[in-house]
Amino acid sequence: MYKRQAKQQRESEAEAHKDKGNAAWKANNAEEAIHHYTRAIDVGHTSQIHVYYSNRSAAYVSVGNFMAALEDATHSVDINPNWWKGYLRKGTALLVSCFTAFWQTLFEFSFFFAFS
Repeated sequence: MYKRQAKQQRESEAEAHKDKGNAAWKANNAEEAIHHYTRAIDVGHTSQIHVYYSNRSAAYVSVGNFMAALEDATHSVDINPNWWKGYLRKGTALLVSCFTAFWQTLFEFSFFFAFS
């Protein structure tokens, strides 16, 4: 009985953090959203932990931390291979990081050609 109550309490605490993270995300406060999604993950393994990783991945993309976004998306997919948003987050992290690297490279080459 005690184990079931402890599990329910963890689930409830994690969901409360997820809800706060979602509210922060909707208010365009990605840093606060990351904090709350991290707290939800830190509560421990719950039935929705793949969602918390997926949500944090989206928030990481918005602040430009593409490696962390990719890592979280990968965790989400590894935990629940049927969670389609995990694949969406993973693809987004890869795509945005590639575009960012492309534009940075192009910018650097423009300086090379400008001064040569």
